[in-house]
Amino acid sequence: MMPRMQRAPLIHDPRFSRRQFLGMTAAGVAGGALVASGLTAPQVLAGNTPKRGGVLHLGHYGDVISFDGPKVSDNPSIWTMLLIYDQLVRPTTDGLNLEPSLAKSWEISPDGKTYTFHLRRDVTFHDGSPMTAADVKFSLERAVFGKGSQSSFLFGAFKGMDVVDQFTVRANLSAPHAPFLSDMAYYGASVLPKKLVQSMGDKFFQHPIGTGPFMFKSWAKGSEIVMVRNPHHFRSPRPYVDEYHQMVIPEANTRVLQVQSGALDIALFVPPAAANSLKGNPNVTLHVDNFFDSHFICLQTKSIPPLGDKLVRQAMNYAIDKDAIVKHFLFGYGESSGQALPKMFGFSQGVHPYPYDMAKAKALMAKSKFPQGFASTIYVTASFSTPDKQIAEYVQQQLSKLNIKLGIQVLDDATFDAKIFGPKYQMNVSYMTSDIVDPDELMSYAIVPAGGTDSVWTYYKSPAVDKLGVQAAGVQDRAQRQKLYDQINAIHHEEAPMIFLYRQPSLSVTSSKLQGFRVLTTGNYRLEECWFNS
Repeated sequence: MMPRMQRAPLIHDPRFSRRQFLGMTAAGVAGGALVASGLTAPQVLAGNTPKRGGVLHLGHYGDVISFDGPKVSDNPSIWTMLLIYDQLVRPTTDGLNLEPSLAKSWEISPDGKTYTFHLRRDVTFHDGSPMTAADVKFSLERAVFGKGSQSSFLFGAFKGMDVVDQFTVRANLSAPHAPFLSDMAYYGASVLPKKLVQSMGDKFFQHPIGTGPFMFKSWAKGSEIVMVRNPHHFRSPRPYVDEYHQMVIPEANTRVLQVQSGALDIALFVPPAAANSLKGNPNVTLHVDNFFDSHFICLQTKSIPPLGDKLVRQAMNYAIDKDAIVKHFLFGYGESSGQALPKMFGFSQGVHPYPYDMAKAKALMAKSKFPQGFASTIYVTASFSTPDKQIAEYVQQQLSKLNIKLGIQVLDDATFDAKIFGPKYQMNVSYMTSDIVDPDELMSYAIVPAGGTDSVWTYYKSPAVDKLGVQAAGVQDRAQRQKLYDQINAIHHEEAPMIFLYRQPSLSVTSSKLQGFRVLTTGNYRLEECWFNS
């Protein structure tokens, strides 16, 4: 993600600055401004022209759970379905703006409660049927109001959509909601063919059909997904490759070795320990991409008495040397963090990481309700047992100095999920990514309980933070929104319902023959922009 507990790629450069969103953000187009159409061209390296043909092989750590967007939040599902489906708008490649996609332009009413989208007229689904306003209305209302949807928290005051004509749709809100335009780029807001979904039901998602650059061909669950080029995609001549194979290869070093041997063209999630050795290899290219991610240890504050004590939580934060984690376990690829949000709009420059101070940690423990310490257990998911297990072992060592006896359990993904969804779990090593370029998704997911995860399973709840979160989502002015987020981040940092750890870049490796690949700030990748130079 989104958030959930699946892993995804970074924020690498601590100097990374955020520019103001321009005319396509909700704030920039408020008051009825019309957004012009336009598509971002793929990056073309000097002397290279994109070429057609070839079969692209990518190695991923996990398989898709489902192609039903509103019902999943794992990154393998999200990033794969974004190759099959399109949305009304999408983030620009730098993550600082929004650009047209299925909607070529849009208008926002002066009161911020009505969004009118003008659709492209040259879009067809993979079965050849035209994409119309009726499909958009069906898909968005299903995402927000459908049974089992995990997306409903995101769309604020959305009431529903009206079909104005075949290629015009109007979204109605009960109150202004500044993130709404960014929400339209959310994977759960993908546009699906109404008639097929209604007639096929859940069977549709075993063989999904969208408008995206790749068409689904086959799925050997747990092993491989095969897609083929959509020859009628509205961003023609993209995609450039003829076929795409997504391979499930859980072990990270195996993925890297298979790129080096030529069996794969792309490997995601390169281990930091291997990254530097790849730089001098002429047969591969190491990619270090900025990415909205945040890593932390969730503390179950509700039913675990020691973790419900703020002084204990603060002591644990002071006892962990985040800079040492970045240096020794991430090999310098990352930076320490003191807040849940990644470095994106909403991130607070004035909220700094807890410094490493064991003396202060011990003093806080002495003042707490548990001065003699306690025993606890931390869960690590097997998909990312390295370096997460190493980090858990380091945390275990450091917390022992506070008389906290920490047991470590490495669990398969299904067991991990089942454990953290239950009331008895205590701590887990986690991370989250953002699917949109507005902070509202992660605020709702990890800091206020509106996202249905009980504040990313910390069970943290603050009436003051909840009030500020609602207020921030209703304010169009970005500077004023940032001031509200600064207050939220400061409170959340001080109350410490998690051990804030670090932000990390996306590390990927590709064959040197492959051009056009990059991981976006939202974690996904536009493989339609990739081509082989030989």
